[in-house]
Amino acid sequence: MIFSRLLIPAIVGLASLLPAAERPNIVPLEGESLKPLLTGEGEFPDRPLFWEHEGNAAIRVGDRKLVRQGMGGEWELFDLAADRTEQHDLAAQHPEEVATLTKHWREWARRAQVLPKPGRKKKGKGKRKASEPKP
Repeated sequence: MIFSRLLIPAIVGLASLLPAAERPNIVPLEGESLKPLLTGEGEFPDRPLFWEHEGNAAIRVGDRKLVRQGMGGEWELFDLAADRTEQHDLAAQHPEEVATLTKHWREWARRAQVLPKPGRKKKGKGKRKASEPKP
């Protein structure tokens, strides 16, 4: 995800390619170009980082990182400044922060088309009853 959020916008910018937003049928990538840093012509702003891979998910804002292992896993909160190896879950002590970061992650996941998962059907739809013949 870091590759797509950072390098692809930089490559597009450096190559002077037309951004996806200006091309039909292309969903634009969300992210910032590294071009200002690579060319020395600007700064790279602080912003949340989001990722998802095979149901595992995380959001990092500053030194705080919210992590979920698997689609059904509980969210865990870590302070990376004090706990770089993510050994001490702070979620129980900071439920409001967990709720806020979870909300931001879900908003990003919908924007980035991470959710809903492709190929998943809502409960009760697409299932055949045992008495129904196969198509």
